[in-house]
Amino acid sequence: MKKIVYSMVLFCLISIIASGCTTRDDSVFSKDGLFRVECINAKGSNINNRTQDEYYYYLEPYCDIYCYSYKDKEQELLYKASYAVQNYCISNEYLFYTYDIDGCKKINRVNLETKNEDCIYENDDIDSIQITTENNYLYIMTDENDYAYRCKVNGNFKTDLEEADLFFEINDGISTNTEQYVKVGNKNITIRSNKSAKAKIRYSYQVEGEKEKTINCFDEYECGNSQLFSQYMISDDANTIYGVMCVSNNRMTSIDLYQNDIKKDVFFSLNIDTGDSCILYDTENNKTRIIGYDGKKLYLFKDNYKIYSYSLENSEEQEVMSIPKSNDVIFDWSQQYLIVRYRNDDKEYKIKTLEMIN
Repeated sequence: MKKIVYSMVLFCLISIIASGCTTRDDSVFSKDGLFRVECINAKGSNINNRTQDEYYYYLEPYCDIYCYSYKDKEQELLYKASYAVQNYCISNEYLFYTYDIDGCKKINRVNLETKNEDCIYENDDIDSIQITTENNYLYIMTDENDYAYRCKVNGNFKTDLEEADLFFEINDGISTNTEQYVKVGNKNITIRSNKSAKAKIRYSYQVEGEKEKTINCFDEYECGNSQLFSQYMISDDANTIYGVMCVSNNRMTSIDLYQNDIKKDVFFSLNIDTGDSCILYDTENNKTRIIGYDGKKLYLFKDNYKIYSYSLENSEEQEVMSIPKSNDVIFDWSQQYLIVRYRNDDKEYKIKTLEMIN
């Protein structure tokens, strides 16, 4: 009888342990959660969203381009591409996007009214390509030249493509894993990150035409796996850069990290004239994420799925928004709006916006 009781107890214990081994993390804000920040301020938003104030355009990984109306609060599928879109821009009735096929960089043009599509540019001798539109022209810049080519958006790109007189700027160049480009007033700044274990200088900056200087504020923050990215930095147009570093726990990557790969976020300032830098805010863990900065306040997303404004002057914190619980959330800024895209079981992201009133 004792053996039977003992066997039953042992079976129960094994069942409990086994069930515990299969228990998953909470369905939301788990270590597998992905909470991405596109930029920390509307100044760094996608070029398509900086040039108009009626719509918000966004790319779903990696082919579908959507349009969201601020007025109607509705989103619609603008175009479903056949290739993995790397970047895109919109000018009137035309959509342009870049993609890669077996190492060959290409640009397609789509007439959004007729849906006619053609390849207008291809180059298999380059590593990167960027595009933008201005004054009814499409500008094309590659890592092959320090100038741009351009053509009318409705032109013949085989015969009408010309060298542009005006230097094409997206953050004053094409950023790489080790170098990011930021503009402060009329000064071009290169921000460098070196993740090598033997690196004597981890982070530095260089004003164009001047000597390279060290950024010291990260020295005591165990940021060896982390990098600085231009979309997480903005300037006051005088002499200071403000930015967010996501402190990575992953040796392989430093951006678009899963929660398990994030130690914390820190907010910093860098005076490009004096070289002085300091940490202005430290989340201390990955339960709070820095998702925005407007010149006076930080915007924080916490594991209770609420967003707070935080005053850097008096440390006052105020709830401004709550969002549905999801493990897949994207934060973005455009015009005067904070835009949150979230997805649960649905294939498409839903959108929630908050208009910032100064």
